[in-house]
Amino acid sequence: EASGQFPASLEIQDAQRLKMEVTNPLGGTEAIILVDQNRYEIQVPGKDPETYRGRGSWAGIPLRWAVDLFLGRIPCPKAGSSDLTLDINEQDELVVSSSSEQFTYRFKSYLGSYWPTHLHWKREGDAPAKIEFFFYDPERRTRSPKRWVVKSPKGMVKVRWRSTESPRRL
Repeated sequence: EASGQFPASLEIQDAQRLKMEVTNPLGGTEAIILVDQNRYEIQVPGKDPETYRGRGSWAGIPLRWAVDLFLGRIPCPKAGSSDLTLDINEQDELVVSSSSEQFTYRFKSYLGSYWPTHLHWKREGDAPAKIEFFFYDPERRTRSPKRWVVKSPKGMVKVRWRSTESPRRL
């Protein structure tokens, strides 16, 4: 439940696990955020038992995209989905739909190709949901967003990379 600017180091263990250590300006650990597949945990050193845990989503954002977002990837439908359809709507947005989800992407021209700037995701069925993703400032080499914002009816997450010491891609 904190906001503001803070330095953090990020360790990606594999495609479904990450560890983020949030530090203060003197280098001391303020919090450790762990995402492991469909679970998250926030540990605050020295404030026992200030451990927050959750499953499925964080601030209404499905955890299935957490590692991809921190790696600089754009959320997309699950690989191997057999019922996907593609369309272009009246606003020239790419719409990728399945029986339960819809991904609507907005693009802009960047270095001779297209780069996603916005994603509207919605899920139908027993647990309907809507989420807005905004992507800014693509890295020149990897085209990963250096800044992104995710908004759900339950909350918002904003991330901005000032610099990266190593590639975030697996």
